[in-house]
Amino acid sequence: MTTFFNAKGAGRDVFRARCGLITYAGFKQCWDPGGCLTFVDDPFALTAACLGIIPPCILGSLAQCPAGL
Repeated sequence: MTTFFNAKGAGRDVFRARCGLITYAGFKQCWDPGGCLTFVDDPFALTAACLGIIPPCILGSLAQCPAGL
């Protein structure tokens, strides 16, 4: 898991699973300064925001993510 938070508190993360030399695609999330999710890209629909959604799950807009990562 790699994370980034800016000075205002907005953040983003990228989670990847690795098994030996193979890295599996993971999911990405972004938050606003108040801690609310603004973007989710979860190909497996495993995150709480994606419960009940048929994979892949993409919510919000990548443009709302803070710069970084």
